[in-house]
Amino acid sequence: MSKLNEFAIVYVDDEALALKYFEKGFAEDFQIFTASNAADAWEIIQQHASRIGVVMSDQRMPRETGV
Repeated sequence: MSKLNEFAIVYVDDEALALKYFEKGFAEDFQIFTASNAADAWEIIQQHASRIGVVMSDQRMPRETGV
């Protein structure tokens, strides 16, 4: 396993195409988890906490912020 794949990235965005293209663009070099809302992202984080190195989130989503 390369140093790039040591930790996973969680990417949160309510736009399906943004999730699709982020994963398509970076999955070759990084392990990617995607979520379309904060609740799903928290589930991923809880399930894979020891493997997650970065969380990236859209700031403006329906009913919630990226913060």
